Amino acid sequence: METLMDVPAGQMGVTQGVDRKGPLKGKGGALAQWHRQAAHKLATVHEAMQVLAQATREVQGRRWSLQVHRLRDTAWQLRWREASPPRSHTVWECIEPELSQLAPGLAQWLRETQDSAVLLNHQEQVARYELKTIARLLGSRAPHGGEHGAG
Repeated sequence: METLMDVPAGQMGVTQGVDRKGPLKGKGGALAQWHRQAAHKLATVHEAMQVLAQATREVQGRRWSLQVHRLRDTAWQLRWREASPPRSHTVWECIEPELSQLAPGLAQWLRETQDSAVLLNHQEQVARYELKTIARLLGSRAPHGGEHGAG
């Protein structure tokens, strides 16, 4: 077998032609499958966000709960909300100092819930970016929310 080191410098040439139709020629099926998988991934993250938010609303005597907040047409984010009126949004940095007033088990559960919320928020953002990238590759300007009923 001949290697580059065996070929005299003057005899090296380009042996591969240039694919003028682009690197994605014939890849429509693979891209469509990737799009379906990414849309499913986003739907799964959205479902997990709803489940986590519901779990925080079921806590007896709760002071805060997570809410699924829709930022744009397809963007979701978990945010903390006060349980009592005026039920305004709050941030973890305001909740965390008050955890010492709660039962240790509940305080720990809230810390773990916050960790899960942060992770889900990031996973949701990454999944939306993945769909946006695929849509760009497909040459589509259609909404990137998939078929999971984001409304």
